[in-house]
Amino acid sequence: MEDETNNEPTQQEQTPAIDYGKIEDMIHKGTQQRESAILEGYFKQLGMSGEELQTAVQDFKTKRATQAKEKETSYQNAQQEITRLKAQVLENDIRSKASDIAADLGVDRKSLPYLLRMADMTSAADSKGVISEENIKKALEKVLSDVPALKGSTQQNSGFMQIGGSGGSNDPTAAQNEMLSNIFGTNRKKGRN
Repeated sequence: MEDETNNEPTQQEQTPAIDYGKIEDMIHKGTQQRESAILEGYFKQLGMSGEELQTAVQDFKTKRATQAKEKETSYQNAQQEITRLKAQVLENDIRSKASDIAADLGVDRKSLPYLLRMADMTSAADSKGVISEENIKKALEKVLSDVPALKGSTQQNSGFMQIGGSGGSNDPTAAQNEMLSNIFGTNRKKGRN
């Protein structure tokens, strides 16, 4: 008995190797030839021939290549602008979130811009633009531990803050009169002339 599988060619032997690069080159060359024939036919209809015809075909191809290059440059510029705007939006989102976290940490509003400039926010968002509140909090806490003055005091001072003693009287007019009498050496109290 003869082995039938040895007499049949294998699947690999039947399929020739396909050179996709060569196919692409053939298509490109055929497209260029067809394009040139179409252009020459059009320009001949306009009454052009010889050198004038060849110049018109070359001018058309040069203009089209320039337009394609301008279009590609415009596309690249638009992509760069989109990337820049996305980064700016992400930075604004990080700053907003950091401001909220800083307020929760008790940071004074006046110190906030300095804190945000000093904090290392490189790990505030991942490569996909997802913001990590925990990483922002760690960055802020690191700066606050290095520069505790940025946190501010827990005591709120607002309005007038008196320095020194009250002078014995709560009446500002009486206090003023007594101060003047001490300065000028006269004892001018209410009711005395």
